[in-house]
Amino acid sequence: MTTPAINHSKYFHIESKASGVKILWLDVPKVNVLQMAVLQELDGILDRLANDPSLKGLVIASTKPDVFIAGADINEIRALQSEGEEKTYQVTMNAKGILAKLRSLGVPSVAAINGACKGGGLELALWCSHRLAADNPAVALALPEVRLGIFPGFGGCVLLPRLIDTIKAVTMIATGADVSAKEAWQTGLVDEVVAADQLLARAEAIALGAKSKKAPSNGKGKKAGWAERAVAALLDVTEPFKADRFSGMRHFVSATTHGFASKQVLAQISKRAKGYKAPAQAAALTLRTLTMPLAKALELESALFAQQVQSKESANLVSIFLDRSRAKKLASGATPARVSEIGVIGSGIMGAEIAFEAICAWQIEKVVVIDIKEEFLAKAKANIEKLMAGRVKSGKYTKLEADLKLAKLTFSTSYSDLANCDAIIEAVPEKDEIKFATYRQVDEVMTSRSKETPWFLFSNTSARDLEVLKTGVANPANFSGMHFFNPVSQMAGVEIPGTSSTSEETMATAISLVSALGKIPLPCKNYPGFIVNAILGPYLAMTAHLLAMGVAPAAIDKAILNFGMPMGPVELMDYVGLDVVASVAKTLSSAHGDRLALPSLDLVGKLVEQGFLGRKGSYGFYVWEDCKTVKDAKTRKPVLGAPYRAMAEAHNLGSTPMAEEAIVKLLIGTIENEAMRVLEAGVVSDPFLIDLAFVISTGFTASLGGPLRHIDQLGVKTFSDLSRNIASGSELPGQSWRKNFVPCNLLAEHAANRTNIYPAQ
Repeated sequence: MTTPAINHSKYFHIESKASGVKILWLDVPKVNVLQMAVLQELDGILDRLANDPSLKGLVIASTKPDVFIAGADINEIRALQSEGEEKTYQVTMNAKGILAKLRSLGVPSVAAINGACKGGGLELALWCSHRLAADNPAVALALPEVRLGIFPGFGGCVLLPRLIDTIKAVTMIATGADVSAKEAWQTGLVDEVVAADQLLARAEAIALGAKSKKAPSNGKGKKAGWAERAVAALLDVTEPFKADRFSGMRHFVSATTHGFASKQVLAQISKRAKGYKAPAQAAALTLRTLTMPLAKALELESALFAQQVQSKESANLVSIFLDRSRAKKLASGATPARVSEIGVIGSGIMGAEIAFEAICAWQIEKVVVIDIKEEFLAKAKANIEKLMAGRVKSGKYTKLEADLKLAKLTFSTSYSDLANCDAIIEAVPEKDEIKFATYRQVDEVMTSRSKETPWFLFSNTSARDLEVLKTGVANPANFSGMHFFNPVSQMAGVEIPGTSSTSEETMATAISLVSALGKIPLPCKNYPGFIVNAILGPYLAMTAHLLAMGVAPAAIDKAILNFGMPMGPVELMDYVGLDVVASVAKTLSSAHGDRLALPSLDLVGKLVEQGFLGRKGSYGFYVWEDCKTVKDAKTRKPVLGAPYRAMAEAHNLGSTPMAEEAIVKLLIGTIENEAMRVLEAGVVSDPFLIDLAFVISTGFTASLGGPLRHIDQLGVKTFSDLSRNIASGSELPGQSWRKNFVPCNLLAEHAANRTNIYPAQ
């Protein structure tokens, strides 16, 4: 029988080996994603291969360095959200039908995983008879769909727990966590880990029938009931939901019945997810499919996937995901200047971490760190080396790669070493006189720079007025803000506020530089507090009012934690630093008048006056030790700081009851009303920037899509009426804070016209 020749196609080309093995190379433009068009092309190829009598084995490989298949096409997932359940069900069942052909070829099929293998990419690998992984730090296997409010829909929930230990399968699916090549081998997810340069040769051998070198401990293990073991494992899962561990329940769980333990799995996941539905649904699905025939299990997965894709949670999380890319494309038509050498002035915690992010960017060739004393620079150097050691330990960098990045650093007390820098980031203390003195020294050094080689100055300020700061700069057109959030290494967003003088080239360069540092640029206009602090400030001010009313700190924090925020507002004030909170509050109060006036009993100010700053010291509202709140051994609640307890006793605070719902209504309502005011003020060019900024910089529950999307989902008219009722209510003391709930003109206009903030929704 003669088999038709398979020519190069749009996404695949075939390499025929003398052994009879065929290597199917995947090469999707830009990045390998499992688009429907890719699957359709694969379908035709597999049909032809099935009729090829010379075929001895099949290897699927990637042409992309360090990427096997990054996942499904997010835009296609978004499209399914408007297609309805029936269409979505059919799409996923068709995809499974195509991928199942990898198992029905009659010869071994091997996934040669050279790098990122996630989502639909890992599901394709699961349909293969064998999986090999390169010994490469870039290899990361994951089913991250829960982070988009969905779960695997191409067979992942069904196939993974049939391949590896149930504990690991449920954990991977419910958290979306990455698994390294070594860990994948140890659990049996991949058959073997081989040197990168031997990956294809070994894959060919496996495809011809060679036995793989499976890990000795990769069996599924049956010592304990799978449900009990799943509970025990999940009690240790904290990412991505940042919940406390419940390891004390292990003994209790192990003693429960199989059915009760299953319920505990779902209960614990739900508790940890804090408002996210997909993790618990994914876990429940995975557990259910274990006892079902394969065909029925695959049908159930598609049916439940189709339901979840239509959810608001998924729509919101997909929107936030896409927003990250949108933010990087907001620069005008101006071309960004090339930045290969940067300077960082100020070697404190912020400056050191900015410098660290800079040396990690491959585009940056040199980083000069400036400070006034050698001892400050020595401390910064130690901090940077510690951060780099963490990257090496995690496997992100090899020791050689780390050393090469550290070699980019120059530490100096002389501003003259900045002469060749293309961009300078100022991270000195938040005092105008210090910043002006810094700018004068920079200008003196950079005056010799030719006009043909422009340089740019960016201020890492959280709340200073940039229109004032620009008056101290020789070339204000090349000056803007660049506000990093603390801790820099963990916070994705960077606000880029421009002034009335900032050029388009400067803004384009700032956006490009922030993107090069691996961060999400958030361009905005100069405004008190910019985006995040402009919204966060009133939220913390409202918290201060609740404390002054006598509501206990623990009650406030518990209500907001249960809403889904990663940290309560009282603990957040301590964490940021009460002196910083007081400074931002002063700035916002000066800008907005009595609307943001602090309560007459200013507890924050009183603690700062006494030198109690929160996490920076031992005391704030809570007791702090090693940068963490100290917990009561019995209640596990944060221990109140002695200075605050003394003030609380003197003013009879902490005993005023307030329902959790009322606390959430006041605090989250403050956030959302202030977000509308920021939008009304024209601080951003598009509402998505406010939602994105607040989600990635404060942890606002991403499943709600951000404060503005949440208003749309509540109903703009409903939210406006609720705010008016709070503003006019009399059940709570105080008057100044009520002004925050009077709908701004933009909110009132949307409510009157019954229009959404996002027109497309």
